[in-house]
Amino acid sequence: MRNAPDALVTVHLLPSERGGRGGPTPDKAFGCIMTIDGVNLDVRFRLDRLGPLRPGSTEDVEVDFLDPDFAQPHLRVGEEFKLREAAIIGSGRIKDIFMQRRRHA
Repeated sequence: MRNAPDALVTVHLLPSERGGRGGPTPDKAFGCIMTIDGVNLDVRFRLDRLGPLRPGSTEDVEVDFLDPDFAQPHLRVGEEFKLREAAIIGSGRIKDIFMQRRRHA
């Protein structure tokens, strides 16, 4: 993982009974697919300070993209997304994008 995250997002995981994960994410990091406007982006949630995300929870989470150059054109503050593993497990909204500032610094 890079030192600075690529973005900050608000994530809402669906409750288990509504099709979400059967249990919490791993403690330190969690990878899944973020879909924005039909484009699938491989994302890693930084959970080392926050701890696991639980079904039904809403949290602000720092994220890294496996391919930030591919992801960047699809990211806009306020943009909504879906999260999925085998099925949709949650949704969210982009709060801030840090990679743009790093490239222009």
